[in-house]
Amino acid sequence: MTPLYSQDSKGFSFGRENLSQRIAQESDLSFTGYWRHQFRYSGQAQVSRSWYLGLVEGKAAFSDSQPLSVDRLISITERYVPRVRGTRTKRLIETLQHRLLPEAKERQLEMLPALLKSCYNLKILSPKEVEHALRLKILQDFDDVLFDYAGHANFLPKSDFLAQAPIIGFELKELLSEARRRRVIWGKVKTLIPSLDSTLAIDNEALQEANLVPAHEEHLTKLISHGETIDTISRALAQDTLEIAKGLAQLVNKGLLTVQPIEKYGEPEILIIDDSPMMLQQFQMLVSSWGYKVRSHSDPTSALDVMARSNPVAIFLDINMPELSGFDLLKQIRRQPTLATVPLIMLTAERTLTNNWRAQWSGCKFLSKPLSPEEIPKFKHELRMLLETTIS
Repeated sequence: MTPLYSQDSKGFSFGRENLSQRIAQESDLSFTGYWRHQFRYSGQAQVSRSWYLGLVEGKAAFSDSQPLSVDRLISITERYVPRVRGTRTKRLIETLQHRLLPEAKERQLEMLPALLKSCYNLKILSPKEVEHALRLKILQDFDDVLFDYAGHANFLPKSDFLAQAPIIGFELKELLSEARRRRVIWGKVKTLIPSLDSTLAIDNEALQEANLVPAHEEHLTKLISHGETIDTISRALAQDTLEIAKGLAQLVNKGLLTVQPIEKYGEPEILIIDDSPMMLQQFQMLVSSWGYKVRSHSDPTSALDVMARSNPVAIFLDINMPELSGFDLLKQIRRQPTLATVPLIMLTAERTLTNNWRAQWSGCKFLSKPLSPEEIPKFKHELRMLLETTIS
């Protein structure tokens, strides 16, 4: 039986390269709750960053920049399960949320098991798909945080997480071992593709010389059509970023793809920051089709670093993002001399007067996301007019 955890929280400090070892040493089968890690790092501006690793009786069951919530679980499944991105499926999930979940956010986790059971019964999702999505999310978070940062961790006991967690969990030591194996593979990939933001392009001359069969050439062209970077392609295909990176690195090694170096200031582009993979993909496809160069990014805590390597002529910010809201990120952007005058547009699905007023007060424009297929034409028109009036 899981204890109620009346004892003081456990904690430890860690340095670069040893977080994996410390997590394994400090965790045991009595742990149900979260390891909350706070990282110390500096970039263009100091940004506080946290990472939560959820454990159920010592097994890894969740990983994110914030504790488990219904919205975050849906976002994670959307990232790794393509059919969840369909309009019909999204509307079914929204209907179930309205029917089953209380309005109070803090009480929604109590009904999460019931929501998932309904999704399983209606075959909107399967338990294996949720497990697959969460496993990949944990591993990709391990890729991002285990080996490059120093900081401090505290264990936050949460006995009701046993009932709330969507999966039983994975053996922690096995996942950490897998993370170390992935680290070696990433090292090899980065000798060919230095960054997830490196731009990839087909070398048409090398492609002709390779004399590929039409099906392979078509596959390569279609692959790159999903985006120009590892990150955008893997998100569009709902696949493990490392697996996509390995395949693309092989193509770079064969000379079929070329890698463009990341420049601090490149061609002017529109930048969108949003934690929804579907929104990023649809926005990029739409605005690119109008002739604009677009860069998308999903993590608000590292967005300033992306902006420092680009030359944005307009920045779109989602208001409701984990760890750092759009309005919080806006404040950090305005402190950067090179970004202080860049037009900012706040994006949200919550059409409240408060959001609209806060956007105007902050000197930003405001654009509502479409909530139904019928609203998409209006959104496209408003977006295009906004771009034409904002960008000279």
